[in-house]
Amino acid sequence: MSEELRTSVCRVGGMELSRVVNEAVRALADSPPAAAPASSARWGGEWHCPAGGARMQETNGQVRCPACGRHLPGPILYQFIEFSVYQAAVTADGGL
Repeated sequence: MSEELRTSVCRVGGMELSRVVNEAVRALADSPPAAAPASSARWGGEWHCPAGGARMQETNGQVRCPACGRHLPGPILYQFIEFSVYQAAVTADGGL
């Protein structure tokens, strides 16, 4: 993450973070890895570790960093998905 004009922005996705998500992500990055609860969700997407920026992997509903072992909890993933601004790729003919 980087801070631009007092706003936290995800470097990878270019998405501005809300105060709540920013605080949750910073707490994850500043804490040692914790056990992830079981989940049946399938999140999809491409996720990056808030601590080191490594690409995370999804297995059995858990999005976990292979480098440090941290995971993104469901409530944080939900907020990223629900409140992000999707940047669709536009083709040469103007279609999506």
